[in-house]
Amino acid sequence: MTANANHPRGCRGLRHGFPEAPFAGAHVYEMLGEATIRRMVTRHHELLWRSPSGHLFGENAAHFRQAVARTADYFVEMLGGPKHYTPVQGNPRLGKRHQPFAIGPEDRETWLRCLARAMREEGIPAEVMEEIWAWVEPLSMRMLSPRRDPASLERIELETAGDGPVAESIRA
Repeated sequence: MTANANHPRGCRGLRHGFPEAPFAGAHVYEMLGEATIRRMVTRHHELLWRSPSGHLFGENAAHFRQAVARTADYFVEMLGGPKHYTPVQGNPRLGKRHQPFAIGPEDRETWLRCLARAMREEGIPAEVMEEIWAWVEPLSMRMLSPRRDPASLERIELETAGDGPVAESIRA
């Protein structure tokens, strides 16, 4: 496993054939700040809830807001901010947390396209978007349930993540 000296948890190395998912450096948090990260995550999830994958969240608005808050805590911490997530939720173990849900490749694509749109809408600088993408795009491959062979999954480039039928199906 390769270590990332800029992140206290190091770097997600190659596991079960998945590509490396390097954490973004702590400078991302310094550049964006907690409020911007939380707005980005909130917008991302608003788009997701209105997307073809919205069913994964159910219809309960209170539960949805709780999920958004937990995800924002995770992103803040993983992007170099205060430890809001792990003291409360423990080790992220995201693959295991997502396992009870039927998350297919099309849901992964929707998740990524919604994130790309949210980052653009929030005005995240291109170089920061690229660094976040280098972490979340390969990480998203691990969230599918049931698990898929990583070699069977399409890599999604940030430059094209706002294009295509999935992006057009997301209601504003």
